[in-house]
Amino acid sequence: MVMEIAAKFFLSISTAEAIVNAINNGMGIMTIIGLAGATYGWGAVAYPLIRGAVAKWGFKQAVNW
Repeated sequence: MVMEIAAKFFLSISTAEAIVNAINNGMGIMTIIGLAGATYGWGAVAYPLIRGAVAKWGFKQAVNW
């Protein structure tokens, strides 16, 4: 799962692991986007994509996407 997230969002493995841990610990999606955005500055691009995926499929399905 970490590899898939890293590949989809062009993240390093360590950042992808941090995002997975944040999701598993129940952090909000904005916190997770902020974590990645602070590291890579892609929050402005990723936010609409993630928000759209969550709106379309719900949180758990979006995570699996």
